[in-house]
Amino acid sequence: MEQSVPSSRWQLTSGPLSTAVQEMVQRHEDSLAEEFSDTKRRTELSDLVRQVGTRASEDRKQKLELHQALNALYSLNFRIPAPGDPHPQFSPIIVEIAESLEKAFLDSLNQAIDTSCLEDAPEEAPKFRRWLIALVRSHPAFRHPYYKKFLIEDATKEDLRFFFTQESFLDARFDDVLALLQLGTTGAVKNEIGRNFWDELGNGDLSRVHTGLFAQSLRALGITDDDLSGKGMAEALAQGNLSALLVLKRRHFYKAVGFLFVTEFLAPGRFKNVIKSGERNHLSDDALAYQRLHVAIDVIHAGGWMTNVIIPLVEKDPSVRHDIALGALYRLETSRQYLDMLYDLTRSRTRLSLATTHPDERIPASERDTREVERR
Repeated sequence: MEQSVPSSRWQLTSGPLSTAVQEMVQRHEDSLAEEFSDTKRRTELSDLVRQVGTRASEDRKQKLELHQALNALYSLNFRIPAPGDPHPQFSPIIVEIAESLEKAFLDSLNQAIDTSCLEDAPEEAPKFRRWLIALVRSHPAFRHPYYKKFLIEDATKEDLRFFFTQESFLDARFDDVLALLQLGTTGAVKNEIGRNFWDELGNGDLSRVHTGLFAQSLRALGITDDDLSGKGMAEALAQGNLSALLVLKRRHFYKAVGFLFVTEFLAPGRFKNVIKSGERNHLSDDALAYQRLHVAIDVIHAGGWMTNVIIPLVEKDPSVRHDIALGALYRLETSRQYLDMLYDLTRSRTRLSLATTHPDERIPASERDTREVERR
């Protein structure tokens, strides 16, 4: 019988802030303005937001709170309301909450990352290319044991269901992220982002649209919308939130470029490991079509991203290299935290299994026989 991730870590609940935010994003802007014109009410909410932001870097429950709230806030930028329906996208209180939580999120990332290496980033574009790739390859997230060991050797079908569920919170809006990123760009940079976007749209073939193929993977594994609702771990939500943050706020444009380059650079090797795990667990072709497509196409995207986006931007203005590299480090660090979380869950499951096993049952039979003789 397959053992799954411990259910106590699988059941996630919203706290007071995320619950409040999820309710607020469903209301009309005028209604919010009226409620939070009350100084006491506004102060209570501001204090709660500040409390969550302050504690999120040390407290897992508060970290989940922060990212569930941000996820709800960002949903306003990616959904189309019916005429007349509430959509408080630019409500002052909504903007205030988002800015406060974003600052707390980025502050925690900056504290977790060693940014001293940014001073070594070469100004010359060809040297910066080599330096950035070496930076990515030297990071613990590049060859993480969750991909290189656990998925290939040990993951069960139930583990893959959990993994695919969490992956759905990472890049579910990737085509929209690319569309937002290209705003204001020109020339080779816009063309490369456009090529990537067109690939995401299946090059015009609806059956090959990448979001549709990923949804197909979920269906093939029996993962429903109900299975996804409220099931995002904080570390999974963090990566999706970070991509939204970086493209929605134009001051982070160059960080978004570095973030998305790393996403494309890591994808082919990681997807190969997912495919090996899926094949070992006899997953269907429908379940793995999305991954098989990206093994080849993201090699092209990573090369194009470097040659046609990063190099031209650094050649035009060498000072942007620091933000590009910082965005790459953001992606690597959030990926490391996410994969550490997944890997720790697998080891917790193993410890749980061992804890419910009689000590002698963990010893090979031949050795148990010898010990039994010695006891006699």
